[in-house]
Amino acid sequence: MATINEKLLIEFSDKFLGYGNINAPIWFIGMEPSAPNSTELVKKFFDVWVKRGSPDIDDVRDSHLQIDKNHYSELFLGKIKYQKTWGGLIKILFALNGKKDFTTDDVKQYQSDKLGRLNSDHCLLELLPLPSPNNTAGKLEKLYSNFINTRKEYEKKYLPSRVLKIKSLIKFKKPKLILFYGFKYLSNFEQISGVRFELTRIAKDKKLFYKKADNILYMLIPQPSQGVTNEYLSKVGEIAKQKIN
Repeated sequence: MATINEKLLIEFSDKFLGYGNINAPIWFIGMEPSAPNSTELVKKFFDVWVKRGSPDIDDVRDSHLQIDKNHYSELFLGKIKYQKTWGGLIKILFALNGKKDFTTDDVKQYQSDKLGRLNSDHCLLELLPLPSPNNTAGKLEKLYSNFINTRKEYEKKYLPSRVLKIKSLIKFKKPKLILFYGFKYLSNFEQISGVRFELTRIAKDKKLFYKKADNILYMLIPQPSQGVTNEYLSKVGEIAKQKIN
């Protein structure tokens, strides 16, 4: 099996943060980028990242279309494929902007045209750098077999520096809203924010963590792709809108 250049993986892991407008008032921070379960496709992803100048923040549409592979382009062209995580974040953005009536096609069109663009009103950052097929044991290690022995070792190596880097960016950029997603990394997200989150329950007793400090609203929700309802996502957006104004 072909492997991805180790030097490139080190550079990417030290540098890449995500997509969108880092100067925007809204930041989404997730666990890690998603990836196909194919070394060939992921290698193409890294090749394009280098061709685009190895940016720390990129344009999600432009970069994915430059990869020129269906797994990536189908999220933006033709009969647009709905991406569940992105779809959840878009529904929160809709609620923040007072948009209550929308269709799946509206969400997909926003995904295609406006999500994670360099001139958007938000950015999409990642706690961990390397694109991963999913959180299933062994998937990450297999994809980066020349670079990662175990996920545990990988997280131990990169989480501390990533937390500090994102924390420093927040201090410098001062966004109004930072919405984390994925309860598994609660402690890391609290380290980034420098506060202990408060727990409340909304939309049929679903957990929502939040805290406002230094004029920044921090929120933590479940992974949007894992059974989170439209009611919950809309409520999160409405609460965020109230608390940041």
